[in-house]
Amino acid sequence: MTLTLMLSLSAPALASEPVTRSLPASMPALEISGDKGHVTVIYDANASESMVTATPVRWGEVGCKLDFSGDNTVARAQVLPSEEANTFERCETDWVVVLASNTMVDVQLKAGKVEVQDTLGRVDVELGRGRVLLSHTQGRVDATLGRGKVKGSHHGEGAMAVGVGKIKLEGLDRAISARTELGGVKLTFAETPSGTVVAHTGIGRVRTALPYGATADMRDFDGRLARFRTEVPHRNAAQVRLEGGARLGSTRVDTVVEHEDPDAGAVVVQAP
Repeated sequence: MTLTLMLSLSAPALASEPVTRSLPASMPALEISGDKGHVTVIYDANASESMVTATPVRWGEVGCKLDFSGDNTVARAQVLPSEEANTFERCETDWVVVLASNTMVDVQLKAGKVEVQDTLGRVDVELGRGRVLLSHTQGRVDATLGRGKVKGSHHGEGAMAVGVGKIKLEGLDRAISARTELGGVKLTFAETPSGTVVAHTGIGRVRTALPYGATADMRDFDGRLARFRTEVPHRNAAQVRLEGGARLGSTRVDTVVEHEDPDAGAVVVQAP
C-alpha cells in the first residue's frame, strides 16, 4: 500500500472515538490544521514510526469532517465543518502526534493549546488565540500568536511573535527572536548564545538573563520611553548582540549567577 493510499482517507464524524494514522519515520513534514483544539507533539526515540491521533471533543450536532491526505513529501491532517454544520459551532479536536524522527510539524489553529515536548526537528505554530508550551525542545520553533502566551524550556533557535500576551522561555542556549506588541518578554539563557538575540515589546517589560560573566553588545537594545537597567557589561565585540527592548515600560539585562560565591555578581552599569 502506498503512502498516498494510507493517508487519503476521510473519517466520518459520527462518533467521538479516536482516529489514528501511522506515518513512516522518514516522512519529511506533517501539517495539522483545524478550528479549535489541543495539539500535543512528542518525540519518542524508541518509536519505529510516527503516529497521529485525532479525538473529537466538540463537533456539534451535525459534525465535522476529519481528513487525512498527503504524499511522500508531506502528510496532512485537517478538521473542517461539514457542509450541514452550524457555522457558529467550532470543531474542537484533541491531537496527539508521536514523532519517530525529526519530521517538521506545522500546526495551524484558530484557538487552543499546543504542547511540544523533546522535539529535534522544526515546529511551526500559527495560533489565533491560546498558549504554546515548550518542554526541552531542541529543534527550531517558530510560533505566531494573535493573543496568548509562549512559555517553557527551549534549547533551539526560533522566532516567537505574540500580538497581545507574554513570552517566557528558559534553558536557552541559542539566539532567538521574541516579540510582543503588548505584554512582556522574559528570556533566561543557560549558556551565552552566539549571534543576535531579539527581545522586544511595544508596551510592557523586557527581561533578559545571561550566565554569570557574560558580556553583551547592547548598542541596539534600549527603550524609547522605557527605563533601562543592566547587570551585564557592554562590549562592542561581545559574543551576543541584544536588540529590541521596551518602547514603553522597562528593560533589564540580568546575570544568572553561577558562582561558588553566592554573593558574587556583576556591578550594575549603564548601557550606552
